[in-house]
Amino acid sequence: MRTLPLLPLHRTAMVYFKTIREACEAVVAIKSLDVAAVELLDKRSLTAAGDTTGEGLTALLIELEEAEQSALEEKVARVTAALEKFDTVTGVRFTADEKERAKYWAVRSGIFPMVGGLRKEGTTCMIEDIAFHIEDLPQATVELSELLDRFGYDDSCIYGHALEGNYHFIINQDFSTEEEVERYRQLIEAVAELVVDRYDGSLK
Repeated sequence: MRTLPLLPLHRTAMVYFKTIREACEAVVAIKSLDVAAVELLDKRSLTAAGDTTGEGLTALLIELEEAEQSALEEKVARVTAALEKFDTVTGVRFTADEKERAKYWAVRSGIFPMVGGLRKEGTTCMIEDIAFHIEDLPQATVELSELLDRFGYDDSCIYGHALEGNYHFIINQDFSTEEEVERYRQLIEAVAELVVDRYDGSLK
């Protein structure tokens, strides 16, 4: 097992985009800049979390870390410059404030229970885990979102470790009728085809 240092200095930003495609394109753009973490939260994740920044937005929670202050400031400048070409809704602002950082990470950590808490009575909250190659992320993510819409999962959400191309998606599924079981089967088969056959990705 290879261990890594726990770096003491951090900066965190929540950056909002008008579309999930553009958010994923931004992930690809900063992948090579030694970013510690990039977590994607789609529009339904933000809605479940009570985020009121704007309707239909996708957010990236971006974390930078370093051992030295000067190196951290240089990294903030590089990542900010890389994101300037994108049409961000509220701009790019990295914070060192621990309360603000904790609030951002609490939103990310709480997605699963928050979405599960909104489910209709009698349904089961289910979480899936998939991964795409980073270069395929923008188009593959759009197609995944379209699949969830096509099969009528209006309360689903996509979120997770976008920097590694690794997503969770959550659905609230009813198994009480044959029609609902069939809908679920068709969705999962379509997801497997999308992830493995179309994009050579990975299933949980």
